[in-house]
Amino acid sequence: MLKMKRPIILILAVLSLLAFLSGCADDKANIYPFSGESELIVINDGYILLSADLEEFIGGKLSFKGEELTGVRDYTTEFYFYLDSDKTVINSNIVSIDGSEDGIGISPDLGTVSAKKMFSAKVWNTIMEPEALRFSLRGTRINGEPFIYDLILNVYKRTN
Repeated sequence: MLKMKRPIILILAVLSLLAFLSGCADDKANIYPFSGESELIVINDGYILLSADLEEFIGGKLSFKGEELTGVRDYTTEFYFYLDSDKTVINSNIVSIDGSEDGIGISPDLGTVSAKKMFSAKVWNTIMEPEALRFSLRGTRINGEPFIYDLILNVYKRTN
């Protein structure tokens, strides 16, 4: 039951923040949703929020098409892009479990990172290019079998 409440609470919090930014905040706040889909995974509800006071990257929600990945020993999620041929990571999370015979599942919550000034003009222009923002999920199952999922994300400016 608790697992059901977490995504609902997260979605309500994001919607509340979006309503605040679009309706009450000054016109300097911009919202850039992103999403992506492959044959095996989907990312929805990702956002980049830019305002005069804060820049925030909200990773959104990961879901699997078909059967969810279970029996996982460790995994890493990464949002990144390439700038001048160098991989630049925006947000990365590492999860690992030891001592479990059953392993764990993959969390649908992809995390949030924020800062006063997170994106330079050059970085922002790169992220806004088609197919520039990427996502990677890599890890190992309890039985030692590796898995890799890569996804290209589309970023666009939300219009009111």
